[in-house]
Amino acid sequence: MIAKQWLMRARNMEMRIAALQEAKERIYDRAVSITARPRETPSAGSSDHPGDKIAGYAVASAVVDEQIDKLNEVRAEILRVLGSIEDNVVSTVLTDYYVNGKSWGRIARERHYSYAYLTKDVHNKGLQIVENTLKNPNGNSAIMVLDKSPKA
Repeated sequence: MIAKQWLMRARNMEMRIAALQEAKERIYDRAVSITARPRETPSAGSSDHPGDKIAGYAVASAVVDEQIDKLNEVRAEILRVLGSIEDNVVSTVLTDYYVNGKSWGRIARERHYSYAYLTKDVHNKGLQIVENTLKNPNGNSAIMVLDKSPKA
């Protein structure tokens, strides 16, 4: 189903963003650590100059930030579509599951719904609404995102 695949991009996005931020922190730690050892002669083709490490961090940091920005754009588009759903229960449940990463069991407990009601009725109704929204060229701008390959 197109809608489920489209929404699943948001489901694991937090893990991807956390991994990118961790990578950025590790690159920073390496850049600011003092690992240069005194040498009598400089090595050819290699620079242990701290400025080079900081410059490398700046480039890597910009790449990570760009990737995070792209992921946040995808999340924003998904939130726009979910926000356009008139049924508040459906919109809230889909947001909790796909965007907030909550389990069906947790949503059922928090919202005081049965697990079966959520997974069968609400979820299926929501997927149908999202699918119709994505296929409707006169509706939301979500149709533009539908043609992009999943990045998250």
